[in-house]
Amino acid sequence: MFYDLRGGKYLESNVAPGRTAILKASAGCIYSNEEMVRAIHGQHSIPAIYTHCIDMSGTRIFTAGGPSSIVLGGNYVGLWH
Repeated sequence: MFYDLRGGKYLESNVAPGRTAILKASAGCIYSNEEMVRAIHGQHSIPAIYTHCIDMSGTRIFTAGGPSSIVLGGNYVGLWH
C-alpha cells in the first residue's frame, strides 16, 4: 500500500478507482541453516522492502530488501511497471 504524506491518504488504484493501490511482493530468495529451516518449516516468509525508487515517468517502481527475520539471510528485488 502506498501512503501520500502530502495528501494525507493512501493512493488509489488507476485500475479500480476508489480502491487502495496495493502491490504484492513474492517470497524472494531466503538462505538459512538447516536448524532454522526445521524451525520455520511450512511458514510463509514475506520479504521486508527496505528501499524503493520510482522512475521519472512515474510508471515503474524498483524495490529491494530481504527477509524481516534476523536469523534468515537472503534478498529481494522487484520491478513493477
